[in-house]
Amino acid sequence: MSFGAAVRERVRRARERGWLETAREAVEERRWRVLQAAGQAYLHTLRDDRRFAEPLDPKREPPAGRRFWRPRYGRVGADLVAHLHRRSQPDFFFDAGNRSALSRAWRAAAPEAADACVAQAERFLAGDFTALVAGCPHFPDGVFWRRRILSGGEWPLVPAVELAALDAQPEWPDDPRLTWELNRLQHLPVMGGAWIATGEPRFAEAFRAHLESFWEQTPFGKSILWLQAQEAALRAVSLLWAWRLFAGSPAMDAAFELRLLETIAACAEFVARSLTLSPATHNHLVSEVCALAVVSLCFPEFAGSAYRQRLALRLVEREAQRQILPDGAHGELSPGYAAFVGESFLHVAAFAARNEAPLSPPLQDSLARLADFLAAMLKSDGDVWRVGDIDDGRAFRLPGSIEADRRPLIAALYAVSGRPVPEELEGSSAASWRFWLGLSNVSTAPKAVPSPLHVFSAGGFVAARAGGTRLLFRVGTDGAVPHVSPVHQHADLLSVVLEHDGRVLFDDPGVFRYGPDLSTRFAARRTSAHNAPCLDGRDVFEVDRQRFGVGPIPRARLLQAVWDGELAWLAGEHEGYGTDAVMRRDVILRPGRFVAIIDRLNTDGRAAHRLSAGWLSPWPIERTPEGCRLVADGNVLARLVVFPSEATIGMQEAWLAPRYGERCPVWRCAATVRGDAPLLLSTVILFGDAIEAEAEATATTSAGCHLSIDGLCLEIGDGALRWSRA
Repeated sequence: MSFGAAVRERVRRARERGWLETAREAVEERRWRVLQAAGQAYLHTLRDDRRFAEPLDPKREPPAGRRFWRPRYGRVGADLVAHLHRRSQPDFFFDAGNRSALSRAWRAAAPEAADACVAQAERFLAGDFTALVAGCPHFPDGVFWRRRILSGGEWPLVPAVELAALDAQPEWPDDPRLTWELNRLQHLPVMGGAWIATGEPRFAEAFRAHLESFWEQTPFGKSILWLQAQEAALRAVSLLWAWRLFAGSPAMDAAFELRLLETIAACAEFVARSLTLSPATHNHLVSEVCALAVVSLCFPEFAGSAYRQRLALRLVEREAQRQILPDGAHGELSPGYAAFVGESFLHVAAFAARNEAPLSPPLQDSLARLADFLAAMLKSDGDVWRVGDIDDGRAFRLPGSIEADRRPLIAALYAVSGRPVPEELEGSSAASWRFWLGLSNVSTAPKAVPSPLHVFSAGGFVAARAGGTRLLFRVGTDGAVPHVSPVHQHADLLSVVLEHDGRVLFDDPGVFRYGPDLSTRFAARRTSAHNAPCLDGRDVFEVDRQRFGVGPIPRARLLQAVWDGELAWLAGEHEGYGTDAVMRRDVILRPGRFVAIIDRLNTDGRAAHRLSAGWLSPWPIERTPEGCRLVADGNVLARLVVFPSEATIGMQEAWLAPRYGERCPVWRCAATVRGDAPLLLSTVILFGDAIEAEAEATATTSAGCHLSIDGLCLEIGDGALRWSRA
């Protein structure tokens, strides 16, 4: 951006938001830039840092620079460990001193979750980490923590600062995200839950063996594992939970416990001094400050905890109010990343509630809005729609938690924000979350008929749910909402995803991997990869500029979101193909029966164009004379009928990523109409009880169309929908 353009942008923002608020933001921005520069300098100091090369002797005074606790808690490490065993405050979520009593209480609250935890821990003991990392090799003889998951090599053991330019490289040597996931150590709380549930020493022995090999292979500040503050933050949370879950186990002697505590303190130091303060990486900063807040609250004995606690809690409050938009959507406009930051905020909120430190009303309100948004994004299987980027990361993993089920998270967010928990979110997994997070006296709201439409205008989403049908319309934003990040957005304006009777009929491609190559990354973000209208095969905005980030995002507008008791009418438009071209999509949903989608291109001048609408499905697609159909085991799940009659239907090979690191080959059908603008393309999707219903277009013009579908006559024109029974 040129200097003049930057000045004009600042003036525009100042007029919209007020000069005083803009000045405050500028001062704060300068402050964070200073901290960011200090963080980069700190990374350079770790080149020759050997403070943690050897374990401390708990009975001897530590060398200079190694006492990570305040002197008042003892001269030697054994004094600190003894103090932590005696203290009653701060109060962690549970007392693991009486393992058998804790096991009985957990099994009484959530027996299925306890059994699932033990089964999952057994797989970790066998060296199977595929539950955490897709495609991860088995480690029957011990975990190799620096393993390059895809190529089979190893990440070099060099100072992390020497790898800092990795993100800017067009080709990665491997996908570091997969190695980071393994080294977040989020399997340790699962093994801790298995120890609590069974009392079998082998879980404690494996916990100790895994940590000792981790310390040996990943010295502090060396290798890719210490490249980002977020990774150290998530690792600290896992170690904190493991410390409490394995308390009293055979693994936890004084020397081992002291080294574990020192690792947590080292992670906290690393996070506090290298916070990710870039305005674009929203979820990184949230996970970092939330982890820093919990560790500082839990360990006031650590040197520097008072300062870190003040800094972290201030940023937790600030980021919750900045990143959670007024309608509850998250600033990265991805339901998956909204769930991720929700877990981070939940962790802080639950710990504060446990220690009688009530949340501020603005923070409570932000978490309640986020819970409302996530509840609207749910599919029937409990996961959220995979719209935009999603890497399946977790801020923490509780014993017995089900991987893809977000309902326990949403229920817990309602609980910590003081709201009744909707009955439909209840279940064994939700009970297990409440048990481990110490959330008692939770009120439950009776099951009620949900509102058919949920409109999130700031985030650019409309969710419709009725009659066993769930639909998400990704409209886009008008650009007026601050703190929206382009890092994880896709060129998916006006796209639609659809589910009926527990089956996803049309889905978003999701994210296969962020690396090592860019071609796969860019392919999943293109307009043509989504269920969205596409003009001349072009992207609605540039997505192949860099790995994270996109070109200027055009403004989109939500025009209609109406429910009349039988039909839902949604409409939106954008100018992503130029100011002289308006792309509009109308979506008419009759729950349990059909969706009619009308795409219109209007331009100032007449020119030949190609307007297409593609549909990506996890089910096999078969061509038919009027369009295509989805089939499964010989049964027809849905039919697509396309108008006008001169529209062509094409089939393309594509893929869906049901999980980060995995992809499944599928087919994508695309309807296309060619001609001079304006152009109109209608797609009718019949499913459920109307799968064999008739659908025809009785009239089609550039201004709108008349459709006869399932016994209804629909007239869709500019700004109006009229319908009647045939």
